[in-house]
Amino acid sequence: MTSRTAIGADDSQARAVAEAMLGMVDEEGHVEVAQAELARLTGQSARTLRRTLDRLRGAEWIAVLRDPSPNQPALYDLTPVLGEAAAAGLTPRREPARDDAPGGARRLTDEAAADPIGRVIPGQRWMIDPLLLQEGTNVRSDLRVGDAFVDTIAGLGVLKDIDVYPTLTGLVILDGHRRHRAAINAGLEEVPVRIVDVTDEVARIGLQITENDEHERTSAGDRARAINQLVLMGMPAAELRKRGVRAGEVTKAKSIAAASQGVADLGDEAGLGFDDLAKIADLEGDAPADIVAEAVERIRESPAQIDHALAAARDAARIREQYDAAVLELRQQGVRVITYEEFYDGYPEKNRYVWDLKDECGMGVMNHETCPGHAAFVQIRDMGGKTPIKQVMCVCMDYKEHGHFSWEDNRKRARTQNSGDRGEVVEKNRQAAQEHEVRRAWIRDVLLRRKPPKDAALLEMPVIYGQWWVSTSAQSKARDLLGVGGWEFGSPTTAGRAAKCRFAWCLALIEGGIGRDYWRLPKGEDFARLVRLHLRSLERWGYALGEGEQEFCEGIEKDTDGLCVLPAPEVLK
Repeated sequence: MTSRTAIGADDSQARAVAEAMLGMVDEEGHVEVAQAELARLTGQSARTLRRTLDRLRGAEWIAVLRDPSPNQPALYDLTPVLGEAAAAGLTPRREPARDDAPGGARRLTDEAAADPIGRVIPGQRWMIDPLLLQEGTNVRSDLRVGDAFVDTIAGLGVLKDIDVYPTLTGLVILDGHRRHRAAINAGLEEVPVRIVDVTDEVARIGLQITENDEHERTSAGDRARAINQLVLMGMPAAELRKRGVRAGEVTKAKSIAAASQGVADLGDEAGLGFDDLAKIADLEGDAPADIVAEAVERIRESPAQIDHALAAARDAARIREQYDAAVLELRQQGVRVITYEEFYDGYPEKNRYVWDLKDECGMGVMNHETCPGHAAFVQIRDMGGKTPIKQVMCVCMDYKEHGHFSWEDNRKRARTQNSGDRGEVVEKNRQAAQEHEVRRAWIRDVLLRRKPPKDAALLEMPVIYGQWWVSTSAQSKARDLLGVGGWEFGSPTTAGRAAKCRFAWCLALIEGGIGRDYWRLPKGEDFARLVRLHLRSLERWGYALGEGEQEFCEGIEKDTDGLCVLPAPEVLK
């Protein structure tokens, strides 16, 4: 059994704390006081005070009825020491909590206002400097303190008490926020306050709703946030009804509370009610921000058109959603996506629809996905209330640069090209297609079965540098031409395997860009020089060039400017 601690006559610390607490005891022998206040009254540090209180509990002079928390101080029972106070020589130590202001009104000291726990009790009325009051949280964000109201307060003063409640950090306003703000604006030095007991946050918010509804009208946004806060705190529906919350307002309040401040402010600016504001809040949760902003601006200018504005915004949101889904699908397929405006900015001089493209023989272009100029734009056709229709338009950007022709181009060429010339073009294209087959078979069956040549980098570097823009679909088709498959970065491999993969990838990129009309330089001189380097490199590694390939290389080599230099024989030894 634990023995009772004795408080000696020389224990000045314990006696000082006991006397301070005796000075604050109520009729039931209880004391509600913060440890910070006891430390201030006795001059003890927080650590020393805790040890002193432990000794007082051990001596059974005090008992703890409620431990301290961030929201309220501890509650002590001093009935054990009340009977022994006189015998122990304890004298209650009382500190006045107020002074007398001019005119006989009771004025709360600045010190007591800053630390009111244990110094004020519910029901008391005080005069206090309005700057010492804390505004706290009000369900009404706009207090609407007009000049006329401030003038009235300046002339007559605050006639109705401002309700406040004590906390560990000072006095917080429950009701009377407008009067308090007006008093500060009017320059009043003191205002009347009444101490109230509001320890329940739910009760505080509920009371504010009632007070604000009965006085200056609460905005729809403020009311929604307050209702939603009460619901989150677990207030039953029956209690909400007692505070004037109608059926169906809870769901709408949730939407409004989650909306942006701009949407909430629209209720006041456009004079909208609770139901209309909930409609706008629902739209904000479903539609893109720019569409919502446009609808809000339209409603602000013409509140009577709210239903029309919301309907138009929802249609625009549905079209936007369908458009974004189509764009995402195209990008996942490796297609370059452009806008309608980007295409028509160069149509028809530079840009053309794929279905409008022709090859040199006047035939339609097949497998255009491998062309570097391949792109697409999306259009969503509004069908007047019906499901919008998606249209994906495939196009070629700068089609002439990529070796294509239009119907008009072919007609112009036909006027200047006799039948013999056209026959030569067809024959050269046939020869090129045949040589492509032979060359790609040699790469696939001979070259890629060996280790990469020592000078492979002399081809790899120009290809990587010049072909970085090749689309994913074009790369895939190029690899299929050589049968080299696909490799993913990060796959477990060896350095040798990685080098072989890089070599095959570069070969595939360049082969994928060589069409049957490559001999006509349809992709420009830079690409033609790269093809010449490719063919000469293959020749050096053991491939026998065909007649068309040899003729092509010799034609390019007539102009030595810009040619990639082939390695000297001694470099390869």
